[in-house]
Amino acid sequence: MPVYVARRVLLTIPTVLGTSILVFLILHLAPGDPATIVAGPTAPPDVVANIRTQLGLDQPVLVQYWRYLSHALQGDLGRSMLTQRAVSEEVAVAFLNTFELVIAARIWSLLVAIPIGVVAAVKRRSIFDKLSMVAALLGLSLPIFWIGLMAIWLFAFTLGWLPVSGRGGPLWTLDGLRHLVLPALTLGGIQVPALARLTRSSVLEALSQDYVRTARAKGLAERLVVAKHALGNALLPVVTIIGLQFAGLLGGAVVTETIFSWPGLGRLAVTAILTRDFPLVQGTILVAAVTFVTINLLVDLLYAVLDPRIKYA
Repeated sequence: MPVYVARRVLLTIPTVLGTSILVFLILHLAPGDPATIVAGPTAPPDVVANIRTQLGLDQPVLVQYWRYLSHALQGDLGRSMLTQRAVSEEVAVAFLNTFELVIAARIWSLLVAIPIGVVAAVKRRSIFDKLSMVAALLGLSLPIFWIGLMAIWLFAFTLGWLPVSGRGGPLWTLDGLRHLVLPALTLGGIQVPALARLTRSSVLEALSQDYVRTARAKGLAERLVVAKHALGNALLPVVTIIGLQFAGLLGGAVVTETIFSWPGLGRLAVTAILTRDFPLVQGTILVAAVTFVTINLLVDLLYAVLDPRIKYA
């Protein structure tokens, strides 16, 4: 196991490095001049040129990237061109807000999707099975911005139960929880249909295996057969999709955070892109890439916990 973990950690380095190179080149090849944005549209050319020199934008692209990479390896992601605050500080605050939102969305979607999938598999071809799968199919067709707008219309405007946007106090306060509910419901809602369908398929396949038939022949109660024998083996593909869906949650968070004015990583990245704030864009995407490869590594390691037959050389 330690050798496998070390090898996987080493393999993540080219992924993160390649992502940083690609983002850096795209930003520098895109039209527009960040120095002009910083100086303002009415600034004279000499002021713009001076700002470009201060930001190092007059250097060759390779020199700029090497300087950025050398500082990033030391934990210094530079300073925002517009706010002059440390990028690491801004990204850290935004990442914690996004992580809070993603975890809340992930928890409620798992608590809803897995039981639905299990019950639909156990009661195959029943009314519950048919209705839940039709609802899942409809859910897969709904775009996340429509879900968010409908949630605002129902729970904020019509019923008046929840606030429309923004982030309230800390998560452990009532105001913080009330502000978290709508974006978490929206973000998690796009994951429930696929997860429920996959859980159903995995449990159905597990229920058709010989070891399940043997457990039933021994006289075990059906709930024990499902919970102890079928569900444990059916969780392997479910764990895979859970890990991969984290990337979808981070991507969906961009839309969700924009709709609900949630001060997270996605909203920060959109703002940085619109203002061509190079260091801030690079910092947000670099953190997202590191998070994604870390989650994939944790999912691979979790396989060994769920299935003792898996051995890592």
